[in-house]
Amino acid sequence: MARALKRLALAALLLAVLGFLALLIWSPYREHDGFPYPLVKETVDVDAPCERVHAYLGNSANASDWSVFVDHITPLNEDSVPDGEAGSIRRSFRNADESGMTWDEHFEVVEPLRRRLSVYNLKGAPRAEADLLTEQIYEPLGEDGCRLSFTLFFRTEPGLRDAVLMRLTSHWIARIFRRNIDNVGRLVEAS
Repeated sequence: MARALKRLALAALLLAVLGFLALLIWSPYREHDGFPYPLVKETVDVDAPCERVHAYLGNSANASDWSVFVDHITPLNEDSVPDGEAGSIRRSFRNADESGMTWDEHFEVVEPLRRRLSVYNLKGAPRAEADLLTEQIYEPLGEDGCRLSFTLFFRTEPGLRDAVLMRLTSHWIARIFRRNIDNVGRLVEAS
């Protein structure tokens, strides 16, 4: 009986190790064509001009409609920089009562086909030691279409802890990105 329990425990440990390795190997945080660094990237084609998609995502008030993860986003320096413009800062709240997970985003680059935001001041979740960046990339598809991508990556080469944590959590992040950009596409197309 003791021998059977040891074998069962060993088999369970082996399965756990193999599962952990599979999560690392098949992580959505990986190299993608056109990018010289690993990142999480999700893309959707939207039947609307990129200008409309860009304007929709530049309005923080719309986040409560399209995000499956964030309850709301509050601009923090709207008195000096318009929401969604270069230099604007906003805070994302996971919960309506503003408890739980929060983080700030600084719009570093705002161009017609790209927005780059630094993500910092993360509370209520594991914090990366390396700086996190996210981008919204808009690729025109003819006159009336837009390929929208959400990405998440590190500004510099991450340490081992950050790289492993990102490889593991990227499965969850990619699912959220996928649902969010699908919602953005649906809502922009319906407007």
